[in-house]
Amino acid sequence: DQKSLEESQKNVSEAQKVLEEQREQLNEERQNLQEDQKFLEESQTSLSDARKVLEEQREELVEQKQNLQDDQKSLEESQKNVSEAQKVLEEQREQLNEERQNLQEDQK
Repeated sequence: DQKSLEESQKNVSEAQKVLEEQREQLNEERQNLQEDQKFLEESQTSLSDARKVLEEQREELVEQKQNLQDDQKSLEESQKNVSEAQKVLEEQREQLNEERQNLQEDQK
């Protein structure tokens, strides 16, 4: 009976050791999972921030594109005005030349 009791105590002691090792393993795994969770949350935050930045940049690019289109329109309008002004000046120059010629002929 004493031998059986000692055998049982030995088995209990070994079982406790195994349970303690398993408990330590589980704690370690839990800690690893918590660290993984933290990393995932930080990654999600980083991705979210990156998305925000990209969206802001996209909006800026859309705005810049619109500004460039407006500038292009304005430039085309200015070129049209310059072209028309050059035509008017050319016509006036021709008129002045004609009048000068007429005056020279009148002086003769």
